[in-house]
Amino acid sequence: MNYTNPIRSLFTAAGVVMPVSVEAHLNLIDKTVDAALDLALSADNAGCSGELTVVDSKQMCDLTDLLNQVRDTPVEVFETGAPCLAVGLTIRDRFGEAVDTSSMPIPVGQVTHVFDLVSDLVIDKRLGRTVDDHVQSLTDCMIDYGVVQKPAEKLTPAHSGTAVIKVTLNTENGVQDAYMASATDSEGKGILVNFDQIKSSGTVFSAEGYMPDVNRYGFAEWATQKGLVDLVGRLGLTPNLMASEIKNSGDDTEVITLVMRVPVTAVYEGSLSEAKEFAGLHWGKLFESLPASEQVDVVNRFVSAMNGVDS
Repeated sequence: MNYTNPIRSLFTAAGVVMPVSVEAHLNLIDKTVDAALDLALSADNAGCSGELTVVDSKQMCDLTDLLNQVRDTPVEVFETGAPCLAVGLTIRDRFGEAVDTSSMPIPVGQVTHVFDLVSDLVIDKRLGRTVDDHVQSLTDCMIDYGVVQKPAEKLTPAHSGTAVIKVTLNTENGVQDAYMASATDSEGKGILVNFDQIKSSGTVFSAEGYMPDVNRYGFAEWATQKGLVDLVGRLGLTPNLMASEIKNSGDDTEVITLVMRVPVTAVYEGSLSEAKEFAGLHWGKLFESLPASEQVDVVNRFVSAMNGVDS
């Protein structure tokens, strides 16, 4: 039975996360009270009266052991060295609208630090002073405390730079689909691409791959220079084709890889699993349950978020 509910309720009402050691200590107290009651009942069941008291010897030993544990077991009130508050966080979509909430334990000292920074920001804002330093300090502490993720390192040092990437189109059933493509950087490392961003700024300058068996399927339209330019245009990309190397596979194999130069902010060196985890944690979205168009949108938003780009 739980005899320590008032203590637990006190933590909950204060918004304080129950430390593991305190939880264990309260459970030990509950167990001790149960053992004491069992011992008392064993005496009653033995029909004790007057000065004669008969109890179960094993239950007496068990109770003694529990009492010694309650007395001797050290309790670290807060494992982190400071009390933690259960802080409610708002999850927002790309338009800044609140879509969900989550909760995480944050040490009181960190919460106090944030309030200090915010109060300094408010005062300087009222006085017409610049608040850039305060905003940067808030950003830094949010990253240090793990409330928001640090933007990933860019593929090139300059934020405004470009990167050469290779996008292998999905050609299932003869459909050239950039959205369902796999992409790598110039060194062959897997990357994620914000296709919305490269549509307006990506430049395709070469292509390579294999077209299906000509004798069976005929000459693929995209295998010609004009056909390839048309394909690139239909994908919403800017063609600036300088060379192409398209070979006849001799079987059903169909591979089209576009080599393009894109803004470095449109790519992120990572895997789809990262985008899935991010979508669930920050946007409350189960990636696998989304239709294809929304999955593309999630990847686009994730790449932008990792590169600190408004989307």
